[in-house]
Amino acid sequence: MIKQYLAYQIPHSYDAVDHQLISFVNRYGLNILRLSLATVFLWFGLLKVLNVSPVTPLAEDLIPGITTGTFVFALGIMEIGVGMSLVFKKLLKVSIAIMVTHLASTFSLLITLQETMINDSNPFLLTLEGEFIIKNLVLIAGALAVASAVCAERITKNDRVNQ
Repeated sequence: MIKQYLAYQIPHSYDAVDHQLISFVNRYGLNILRLSLATVFLWFGLLKVLNVSPVTPLAEDLIPGITTGTFVFALGIMEIGVGMSLVFKKLLKVSIAIMVTHLASTFSLLITLQETMINDSNPFLLTLEGEFIIKNLVLIAGALAVASAVCAERITKNDRVNQ
């Protein structure tokens, strides 16, 4: 009798937990992702604006004719703007385009600063700085997920209006 009860109860308990987890992810997952991206951009941008960012040395001599301080400060302001747009959902599509462009452009550092990004000329042996750049793949994927959800939401709203 106990075996039959357990055989019935365990799968149903799992299904209930699974259903709750799926409901939670469907309800809050996208907002958690959006606000996580916002946190990263606000935090990193603020570090740049306050001139305490550990990436400032990477920016030295990156763009001829622009002082490192000015470039990093402007980059910080841009990152704060992207972060704020993610929080408040204003100009979200534009900000996501800026974010993806900015993050994708950082991959040029893997080529221009190879000695800083790669150990022993082996592209699979990244330095700490190289790993910092590669993690942008995850941020880009997150930005694209937020963008696709925003676009899908707008398409659904337009479909309702046009019906």
